[in-house]
Amino acid sequence: MSTRQIIIDVPEKVLLAEKTDEATFARELRILAAVKLYELGCLSSGRAAELASMSRVEFLKPIIPRR
Repeated sequence: MSTRQIIIDVPEKVLLAEKTDEATFARELRILAAVKLYELGCLSSGRAAELASMSRVEFLKPIIPRR
């Protein structure tokens, strides 16, 4: 699979507010983008899962909040 890299400048204050590091924030952004693009009908569930770096089953699995 061929990939392209997209660079996004994120203010340090955002990382501090989220209490996270660059790698974790980048992963979360990929998942959020995949979910939103799937929700809007721009990506199939398979392509969205690929963007989120997870299996299609994992992507479509409902998230149950932890207690």
